[in-house]
Amino acid sequence: MSKKFRCGRLLQTSDGRIKKLDLGSGGGTRTCDWSDEQMTFDEVHDRLLTVFDLSDQRHQTTLYDFKHQPLDFKQFSTFADYMKQYGLNRNSTVVYICESEKAHENSKPTEIKKKTKHLPAVVKEEPEPTPVVADSASSIGYSFANASLDLTKNMRELISQNPSNRILTQLFEKLWSIHGHVLSIIVPLQQLNENSNGSERLLYLRNLNNVHDLLESTKIQLNRNHDRFCQMKIFPLVEAAFLEFYDHVQVQ
Repeated sequence: MSKKFRCGRLLQTSDGRIKKLDLGSGGGTRTCDWSDEQMTFDEVHDRLLTVFDLSDQRHQTTLYDFKHQPLDFKQFSTFADYMKQYGLNRNSTVVYICESEKAHENSKPTEIKKKTKHLPAVVKEEPEPTPVVADSASSIGYSFANASLDLTKNMRELISQNPSNRILTQLFEKLWSIHGHVLSIIVPLQQLNENSNGSERLLYLRNLNNVHDLLESTKIQLNRNHDRFCQMKIFPLVEAAFLEFYDHVQVQ
């Protein structure tokens, strides 16, 4: 039986920024078959074109690495070499397909606009946005507990290399706190079924607001210190794993 790897979809905006597409925009995290250790990047490209339904856009797309940077194929003879070089885990998103914003817009089906009668507007009170654990197809098989634990382990290894660095210590404390919230809130919330008490579910969702605030502050601190620590091999892995974890906790 072939192995699997996780992939995602990126968009290069008109001003050169790289944006990750979510499931509703045709992206999200998908799984592809990894046929064997000799699998080439052309084959990887074909897998991603198929899974994201972009088969007619090979020349308008390119592969990006786990850090959302153009993938330099010349460094690696096979996809397996790339995985080994960076110590990547198949449970994380390891490769992306990227297209330009113009190509993305051109690939959308043309919408036929119909004339509609203008009815009086009905004002509805919108519920306050609540962070929820994504239950989309991209989250199937994703373990929040394992992911958060791996983050703390990698951050602990970073601190062992820089024991007196205050910023790394703060990041470790935040990631350890996130892991605690995962075990006490996110995992129990995932285990609730349709017949569970509604008030119990609401209680977990309200407490999840604290997790969201902590995720936001951690994301900001990682971004601010990227240039400072990116030369350390483990730091980019922590960044990529955290961003994937962050993407699985959405605000709806």
